[in-house]
Amino acid sequence: MAMQILRGSDNIANPLVRAVLTMGNFDGVHRGHQAILARVVDVARSIGGTPVVYTFDPHPATVLAPERPFFLLQTIPQRLRVLADCGIAVTVLEPFTASLAALAPKDFFDNILRARIAPTHVIVGYDFTFGLHRAGRVELLKTLGSRHLISVEVIEPVFDKETLISSTYIRQCLREGRIASATAALGRPHAIEGALVRGRGIGRQIGFPTANLLPDNALIPPDGVYITSVRLDNRTYPAATYIGRNPTFGGETQVIETYLLDFAGTIEAERMEIALHELLRGDVRFDSTDALRTQIEKDVAAARKYHTNRT
Repeated sequence: MAMQILRGSDNIANPLVRAVLTMGNFDGVHRGHQAILARVVDVARSIGGTPVVYTFDPHPATVLAPERPFFLLQTIPQRLRVLADCGIAVTVLEPFTASLAALAPKDFFDNILRARIAPTHVIVGYDFTFGLHRAGRVELLKTLGSRHLISVEVIEPVFDKETLISSTYIRQCLREGRIASATAALGRPHAIEGALVRGRGIGRQIGFPTANLLPDNALIPPDGVYITSVRLDNRTYPAATYIGRNPTFGGETQVIETYLLDFAGTIEAERMEIALHELLRGDVRFDSTDALRTQIEKDVAAARKYHTNRT
């Protein structure tokens, strides 16, 4: 059954059956989030209940500190797809507004949590906060829950070796081109999605026609050549992707160009998602088109070897 998406808690028309609830931003839906979601699903299954996620759009940081640049790991559709893959039955996508942010913790608990969602169980991460100035913490949540026969369970942090997994850590990894570290923390490759657009045709001219992406994602990793996989019309293809400004041809605008390995035919899809596996090299200006073509041949060979070894 497809996950139900409710645009705002005030749109919950029918009571959720024995709701087992978790709350948070869940940007990236990384392994720490997944531990919480797995527990939500397990508890819901054990009581014949409904696993529910309460999350926000836009991210609170963009409302509370709009002057600070903030780059989400995922688009909302990406986040919702991963939540569904984790077994969540209902996601409440709450519009985050200044008035919501101004609710005192107890008012949020009473007016939103109890009045609209009415959970039987609440499961949150160790660092969960709620209400005005993030003043509500797990201790207060437990106290409020006990008054209304709502059990509250706190999930401990998840580490990758000695590193605490968090969305902030993953952003740092991606900005630094540490793709393997980001993948380990996410539990899957980081992905960029968007619309397919017409490019300059440079790849086709030198024998490597590319699919060109206009990304929806705000966070794009450093310029360079990546081993990737792409999803087109629910099919996945091995690929190599270039992110950069085509300095060999005097380009100034960043592009995302993907060469699909051993792909024959015309791409009919309007959208594409690119999963990043490994950074091969940084962006380089070549002295000639022939030198660039020779390097692309090496890049494609490396990508093909990587994908062959994965199968």
